[in-house]
Amino acid sequence: MSQEHYETAQQVKQTLQRYKELQDIIAILGLDELSEEDRLTVARARKIERFLSQPFFVAEVFTGSPGKYVGLAETIRGFQLILSGELDGLPEQAFYLVVWDSEVKEIILSTNSGQIGVLPNHAPIATAIDIGILRIRLNDQWLTMALMGGFARIGNNEITVLVNDAEKSGDIDPQEAQQTLEIAEAALRKAEGKRQTIEANLALRRARTRIVMNSIEFPLFDRTTQNSVISTTLNDLSNWSRLSSLWPLLYGTSCCFIEFASLIGSRFDFDRYGLVPRSSPRQADLILTAGTVTMKMAPSLVRLYEQMPEPKYVIAMGACTITGGCSVPILIALFLIPVDVYLPGCPPKPEAIIDAITKLRKKISREIYPDRIMSQRENRCFTTNHKFQVGHSIHTGNYDQGFLYQPPSTSEIPPETFFKYKSSVSSHELKFHRKSEILIQKNAGEIKKMQGHLSAWLVKHGLIHRSLGFDYQGIETLQIKPGDWHSIAVILYVYGYNYLRSQCAYDVAPGGLLASVYHLTRIEYGVDQPEEVCIKVFASRRDPRIPSVFWVWKSVDFQERESYDMLGISYDNHPRLKRILMPESWIGWPLRKDYIAPNFYEIQDAH
Repeated sequence: MSQEHYETAQQVKQTLQRYKELQDIIAILGLDELSEEDRLTVARARKIERFLSQPFFVAEVFTGSPGKYVGLAETIRGFQLILSGELDGLPEQAFYLVVWDSEVKEIILSTNSGQIGVLPNHAPIATAIDIGILRIRLNDQWLTMALMGGFARIGNNEITVLVNDAEKSGDIDPQEAQQTLEIAEAALRKAEGKRQTIEANLALRRARTRIVMNSIEFPLFDRTTQNSVISTTLNDLSNWSRLSSLWPLLYGTSCCFIEFASLIGSRFDFDRYGLVPRSSPRQADLILTAGTVTMKMAPSLVRLYEQMPEPKYVIAMGACTITGGCSVPILIALFLIPVDVYLPGCPPKPEAIIDAITKLRKKISREIYPDRIMSQRENRCFTTNHKFQVGHSIHTGNYDQGFLYQPPSTSEIPPETFFKYKSSVSSHELKFHRKSEILIQKNAGEIKKMQGHLSAWLVKHGLIHRSLGFDYQGIETLQIKPGDWHSIAVILYVYGYNYLRSQCAYDVAPGGLLASVYHLTRIEYGVDQPEEVCIKVFASRRDPRIPSVFWVWKSVDFQERESYDMLGISYDNHPRLKRILMPESWIGWPLRKDYIAPNFYEIQDAH
């Protein structure tokens, strides 16, 4: 034995000893708690153990010479490759039984993403092999084997296939394979717990693969037609046809649908997955709930789902669909219809949607007929025969008065004092009296520097307001009294603010004031950066009434309705002021900070 062989053997011994020392730490804390060096040592030790356990087969990858005997020099060379780190890129699965290591005309592999075919001059790839059938074409003949999972490496027109277990079609006894299938089906029915179910499903898949092998390699099969005839089971053919032609229903309620719509473009081109968008539920078998599902939209979602023919699938897309989003009464889709794939994100990217569709396709490929029948017989969470009924709250509704905002009791303040200057104190907390007026007059010089162009123009023309400074983008913010808002809105429109970018509302504090916020823009021809202003109108909680500006900016229509629906702010003279997200029978204003939601909801006769 040479010195080189001795040193290599010592390195192997040290690596395996270190791995043995780390096993207790791994069992208690896991691999994540190990250092990078220790994790690398563990990976190499496991590959060495795999290499030692199958020397007659695995060493063939390193030596290139077939045969049951592998010499000492070749074994040492294999150890050196592992210890040097040249094989760190290969997973542990690569050190399994070698099934094929040579040039072929064509090969068909069963991977986790489905079956893939590889032709000559293919780009180098490395992929894990799923339980399935391996087909290799040598000139005009096909070699078929049943694989039970493993690894494949392709490069330089050569393919290396390494698997846990492999059987040729001629080595499989049809009667024994049928008995194994019956035993696996019985074990699945008796399985208890998640672990037993997973193991039983794997055994069932292995048994089915061996059964399919017999149908492919039937002894009386005409060999002259093997290149034009594909033999498979009716169940696999049905699964393949459905997963290759999913027709999603166009159901978009919020911003998530923008991401879904981008899949149709040439950048992602979801047509290559067989996806054909449909506008009718009667021709669709997939629904992506792209966006918020409100209580008002829930019946329509269920109605569309029930009109879709079986089998049908659901992908819950976005945080609002899965968890309800930022608002308590926003409904969660999983309580309405059964969900197959959950796709989190706000919103998810198109790549994530493709990944969810791939997972759904994988799920469909493993379905069996009894599973589909069972899913059709299961009770739905909700049907159109049921009606929504708001459940009673577990709370009494008596709020802790210590957490409620107490508005100051002040006498009527002259407008010239109330809305003249900016103060560092928030507008809903400032008490206007003589001391405040004196304080403002002392700091008038500094406050004037914070006054914007529009505020100075309004002061010049005697229009009552208060300047609240500038936001982080440098946009001037003004406060207007509710009684003066309609007239000042008309003045601002005439001044040039002809575009309302958005309108929203928020609750200042529990028991405090309610704020309605307007973002206005002055659109002018040839101006790259138009002027913007933010207007805030605060209303009393007891009687939150603010004049509607629908007749000034028509785009505020739905936005004021949302503010009314969520916060209860009444916009006077609005032509269609009614709820837009919640049912008309809903009690309370969900986005108020002192709002207590009921126990979600109850559905009559729900199972």
